Amino acid sequence: MKHKLTLMAVLLTALMLPAVAQYNSKSLKNPDEATYAITGNMQSTVTGGQTTYELLNPKGTNGKNGYLTFRRKPHHYGTLVEGEQVTFSLQDAKTDRSNKFRGEIVFWSWNDEAMEWQIDVESGSGRSEYEKATYMNFMLVLDCSGSMGSGLLDLKNNAKYFLQRMLEVSGGKGNVRVGVIGFSTVEYSRSHTADPRPLTQSSYEYLCQFIDRLESEGGTALYYSINTAADRLQHDYEKNLRGKRFAGAAIVAFTDGHDNTSTDEAKGYSNSKDYYNYTKAHFPAQTVNGIDIQSWCVGKRGADIASDNIWNATVNQMKSVFDEYIPIYNMDELHGTFDNIANSLIERNTVLNLRVAKGISGRVGWTFPEEKAVVKLPNPSSPKAKSKFWLGVGGEFGIGYYDEYDYEYDYYEEGSILGIALRADAAWSLTNWFAVGGTLSLVYVDNEIAYRIGPLTKFTFSNNSAFLFGLGLQNWPHGESPVYVTFGWKLKSPWYINATINGLGESFCIGVGYSLFGGR
Repeated sequence: MKHKLTLMAVLLTALMLPAVAQYNSKSLKNPDEATYAITGNMQSTVTGGQTTYELLNPKGTNGKNGYLTFRRKPHHYGTLVEGEQVTFSLQDAKTDRSNKFRGEIVFWSWNDEAMEWQIDVESGSGRSEYEKATYMNFMLVLDCSGSMGSGLLDLKNNAKYFLQRMLEVSGGKGNVRVGVIGFSTVEYSRSHTADPRPLTQSSYEYLCQFIDRLESEGGTALYYSINTAADRLQHDYEKNLRGKRFAGAAIVAFTDGHDNTSTDEAKGYSNSKDYYNYTKAHFPAQTVNGIDIQSWCVGKRGADIASDNIWNATVNQMKSVFDEYIPIYNMDELHGTFDNIANSLIERNTVLNLRVAKGISGRVGWTFPEEKAVVKLPNPSSPKAKSKFWLGVGGEFGIGYYDEYDYEYDYYEEGSILGIALRADAAWSLTNWFAVGGTLSLVYVDNEIAYRIGPLTKFTFSNNSAFLFGLGLQNWPHGESPVYVTFGWKLKSPWYINATINGLGESFCIGVGYSLFGGR
């Protein structure tokens, strides 16, 4: 009896397996339906006995329920591993899944005859890896031309901060490699180049000392310097990174002027105009290990460029060469700009490795497990963006002194009067610390309504306190001067105190105000 029951259980299990498999297959969402999926076309070609594996036009999902993205290229080349598997590496992989790319990945291939997706559970194609410890190299290219002047110190400090950010993120493991070029003339650039090296605490200190030694002099050989940077990145890869999981190369440049000294007579370019044309055609196509060199240029108009037309032409040239041109209008903006670029490089330093059996061709896809939507609440500890507009209202109490002579009655009179005022102050931030605006006050004094109106400046400090200063016109009764001066101090809180005096000291007011906007 026991053997009969065992035999029946085995038969029942065998009969149920296809149904269970079919149910599981139908319960899974295919790449066209899944919230998180990657699709593309795989092909392999043989040339000279060597097989090349390509993933053509891959794309991720980007819908209202979630996204999965990476840096897309028309061709992603695969690497043969373990004899039967091909790995495709996707740079800049990002997703809003709570588990990122972890979890059991499902590989799908398109069945042309059945005209539907089918699951591949035997070839091992469902394996994937998400790596952060990949290798990358980049070059900082810094303008040291004579027009930089005192601005070079700000550039040096921000460049060292940029290196510090990259050091913190990489943990000083050396998988991030960095070099620096300080440029003015071609000769200066050649003698002020630090080749890429592993970014560790000791190399960070060396590069900071290298940056500190840069001096402002000469012209601007921007395009010569970025081509040199690209050559150094390629050489560094060939010598130190080949065979390692490579995330990519990047160039981050800063300049304040028009390129006027880039030449390379060995290549037949004897003037800066011809060299720019060469760079425009050559530089954007530069790659390292088949991966495009990502390039940024931060530009600030130098004091030596008086013509708007020349500056606009310079900007258009830079936009035609770099992947991204970022304008800034004062050196205070450089810190935040370098911070954003560092974050972009940090995100790039992630690679999603997808595996597929080498014999597969045609349309392919990978899906990640579905998950419940995660409601992302704002972090109460994260700072809010500061408003550029500040508006405050307040009141004042004042006393005035007057003396006047009545010629009709030959009468001289002097005395003091009291007054109260309502005032509104407003300013718009031009930089992180400087704002301009105006003041309007209505004053009740001596049974009359007077007014004050004029410009106001606001100087903000790092602790959110600020100094206020302004001047303008008034029609104070009995007053001999139509000019007033006002100054005040905004506290760390929204409250501020202020004082106003007319030009000849005939009246003096003190008051208190409260910031309605931009005061926290």
